Amino acid sequence: MSKDSHDELSELLDSFQNDDTMEKKIEDFAKKKERRTRASRAMEDLLVKPEPASKPVEKEERIVLRRETETSPAADAGNGETMVFSKEKIEEDIAEPSHTVIMDNQEIQTLIDENKGPQLHRESQPQTRVRPGKKKSDKKMIAIIAGSVVGVLLIGGIVFGTMNLISGSLNTKETASAQQENAFKDLKKFIDGLGDDTQGLTGYEATYSKLSAAQKAQINDLLKQKTGKTFDELIKELKSQKIEDSKNNNTQIAEKKAALKDQINQLKSQLGQAQSAASEANNILSRAQLDMNEAEKNRASAASALEQAQNDYNAAQQEAQNELNEKIAQIQEKIAELSSEDYSDETSNKLAELHHELDALNAQGVTVDASALNTAQNAYSNADAAYNNAASAYQTASSNASAAQAEVDSLNGQISSLQNELNALK
Repeated sequence: MSKDSHDELSELLDSFQNDDTMEKKIEDFAKKKERRTRASRAMEDLLVKPEPASKPVEKEERIVLRRETETSPAADAGNGETMVFSKEKIEEDIAEPSHTVIMDNQEIQTLIDENKGPQLHRESQPQTRVRPGKKKSDKKMIAIIAGSVVGVLLIGGIVFGTMNLISGSLNTKETASAQQENAFKDLKKFIDGLGDDTQGLTGYEATYSKLSAAQKAQINDLLKQKTGKTFDELIKELKSQKIEDSKNNNTQIAEKKAALKDQINQLKSQLGQAQSAASEANNILSRAQLDMNEAEKNRASAASALEQAQNDYNAAQQEAQNELNEKIAQIQEKIAELSSEDYSDETSNKLAELHHELDALNAQGVTVDASALNTAQNAYSNADAAYNNAASAYQTASSNASAAQAEVDSLNGQISSLQNELNALK
């Protein structure tokens, strides 16, 4: 054992008598010792030299250095260090190749330095924690004091909890009694105002069940005076009547459901027909729309042709009028020339002819061929009439389609209303 380890162990043993935290110090010492042991082993492995391969193999003798800890007192080693050994174990191991001997650190170090003797090997057995003698009287006193404190607290808690439990139980009983009395008064008040209809008693069934026997007897006496029956008898009768009413109601509901389903089916049949009529009406409306659009185009074309014919007629008329005016002007010019000559029978006759011709031209006027204009006018009149007919047909088809759709909407509304009524029945 090294001097440092010896000093630490001595300090540890000295502190056992005065320090109450001996367990922690023992653990710290063991950890520190383990670290030093691992370092020493590493150093020893480096110092041990292997045997030459040429030497014959012999069963080597190992000196095993053990430090065994027991509860027996420590023995003083050769160099003054404190160590603990088991003598019985040492005597048993002497006959073995590897046995336990007692050597101090100086002797071990000499063998290592001179490389003499058997191979040295250190082994450490698990250390047994040595618990030094602590003052048991102090621990016992502390345990007694702590137990007394815990006992006092426990008794106090039990007493406090018991008092609260008793108090809570009394309060609960008082509250329940007050509630029972109030329920009894409410039921009596209801019975006092009870008429022929006893249906309202079913709402007091839970209240009646919570009453005392004496209170129930009073309630039954009041009810017998009014109805001739007890509370239970009336409740039984009301429930029986309710079951009968429920059966009747179920029958009525079933009949109502059947009637509603029939109505819905009839309306659905009508709806199918109405939808077909509405579809046909919409088809007619679409065709009427196409006819009206075509008639409108034809009328517009006829109007354009009529306008052109009118322009042509006006141009021809103007041209004819210009030609007539020119003829009249020539005749008038000739009349003016003859009038300036000396009067003679020949001149008089020519002037008469010219005046007659002039009168004829003035009476004749302008005549222009109007057949093209008349044709265009007739075509426009026909196109306009066709458009008016198509527009009237479209209006009729539109009204019919709207009416057909209104019928479909009405039937859908009736079906939805009846279906909601059917769904509401249970």
